[in-house]
Formats: sequence, C-alpha cells, structure tokens
Amino acid sequence: MVRFATIGSNTITDKFLQAAQAVEGFSLVGVYSRTESRARAYAQEKKAKKWYSSMETLCADAQIDAVYVASPNAFHKQQCIQLMNAGKHVICEKPIAPCAQDYIEMLDCARRNRVVLCEAMRPAYSMGIPQVKKLLPEIGTVRRATLQFCQYSSRYDKFRAGIVENAFKPELCNGALMDIGVYCVHVMQKLFGVPEHIAAQALFLKGGIDGQGTILASYPQMQCEVIYSKITQAVTPSQIQGEEGCILLDAVSATSSITVIPRNGQRRVIQVPGAERDMEFEVKAFLNQIREGADVYQQQGTLNTLRIMDRARNLTGIDFKPRP
Repeated sequence: MVRFATIGSNTITDKFLQAAQAVEGFSLVGVYSRTESRARAYAQEKKAKKWYSSMETLCADAQIDAVYVASPNAFHKQQCIQLMNAGKHVICEKPIAPCAQDYIEMLDCARRNRVVLCEAMRPAYSMGIPQVKKLLPEIGTVRRATLQFCQYSSRYDKFRAGIVENAFKPELCNGALMDIGVYCVHVMQKLFGVPEHIAAQALFLKGGIDGQGTILASYPQMQCEVIYSKITQAVTPSQIQGEEGCILLDAVSATSSITVIPRNGQRRVIQVPGAERDMEFEVKAFLNQIREGADVYQQQGTLNTLRIMDRARNLTGIDFKPRP
C-alpha cells in the first residue's frame, strides 16, 4: 500500500482522487493546503486522516510515501524538490516544471534520493495516442497534422470583468501555452518526435498572460500546427493528413474516438477503450514505477515537450512577468 498526501484542493485534485480510489495499492492519508482551515476542511471532505498547512510538517511525516502535487505551476519545482529531498515519491500535474532546465534539476534530485518523479500528463498513459500511432500507416506518408485544444476558460468571464484569478496570472507560470497548449505539444512529440524548426505566435491579454497561440513545427516530410486557446471554444476535431487519407481525433487531451477516412475508402470510427479512465491509468503507472523503477521513456517525453515549449516561449515573448 502506497500512502499518499495531496497538495492542492482544486478541481483537478478532486478528479485525481476520484480516479485513484479505484486503484489497488492507493491510500489517501493526508492533504496539504496553505491555510489550516482549508486543509482541515478538505481532509474532512476527502476522509483523510491528516492535514497540513506546513510543507515542513508534510515532508517530515514518515507515514507519507508519495505526494500528488497540483499547486500553481510556479511552485512545482520548489515543492517537488523539497518533497523528494524528504524521501517522498512525487507525481506532479502538468506541466511538471516551467522550463526544461528546472525539470532536469528535478530529475537529478529524484535520482540522488532514489525516488520516482512522474508528470501527471493524461495522454501519456491513455490508450488513445498509441492507437493513433498504430493507425498512421493506413493514411500513407503524413504531410500535415493540426493538433488543437481550444477551450473557453471557466475563469475567463471573471477576467473580462476585471477579476484576475490564478489561471490568468503570468507570475504563476500560467497561460494558454502552459495550461492547455502543453497537451498538444506532448502529443505532437509523442507521435512525430522533436521538430527540426518551429515558428510561434501568441495573443496576449491585459496583464501579460497569453490567451491563445499557434506553433508551426517543421519536420523533414511534414508540418504540424499546434493551436491552443483559453479564450475561444473549438468545434472541429484535430486531424492528421496523409497522402492516402486522414485521421481525426475528437480530443487531444483525452482521445476517446478516432476516425479514419481513407482517400478512396469508407469512413471508420474507432472507440478508445477505457478513455474515461485515463487518470486511473496514470495512477497505476506511477505506482508501478515506484515498485519497478522510473519510466525513462516518459521522462524523455516530458523533457522533449518542455524543450519545445521553451523555444515557443522565447519566440513569442512569454516571460511569466506581469505587465501593465
């Protein structure tokens, strides 16, 4: 049994815990929040025995084996390193770090302390993207891919009204690229590898946060467009175009339906088994890594993703600093 604590008391933590409860070997012991009142209330809500409002207290607790980190992106590196230095295994929400160099330092810390560091990136553990990869030969030489995640943020109406919540604060390393564009970039590198060249543009909102953006990635035989937004809602699927046909993905972040359309053939729809359980698979993979050792392939995928995003931020001017 792996005894867990959580950092963060938000919607994504709720979803993680709901998924984790179905996984054999998972046991929730404690929760952390910055205030004692919130920590106590969340512990009672989730039926956790312990609550913490001090990172030092959490790190010192020998009854905690692993921690799920879902704090704002800007705190990931500091909190993960503090936990790993205390001997805790860590699974951290995406993006696991603001930049590739931070992630490399986090990996070094994990190796020194002989603990597992894992990114909670749902497409990395679902069956959807591997299924897409198996289907690629059916559409011949791939020439273009358009991977998009455009989702109108539930907090954008408040932002428009002048109320700026964490999701729209650049100093917390948030923004459209970090929050949802990361899914598209991760899937791109998983399907096609690291591009030779990229071009990128972003649209900035008041305060310096990027509300949407586009990355054009160039490969020897193809191009990939990454389109992401927190201020609009897309209605068209992502697609991969080959010389002999096309593949449609209903969602990049959680692919549940794949449509194959041959150039001279009949449309075929493939439902991805267990798509709704991707967070459960994520927890299972983390527990397996604790038992058997770190997933080196996944570490490389995370590093590739962060390096591509570093390049995109440099090109667009995303610097995590508030602006007038």
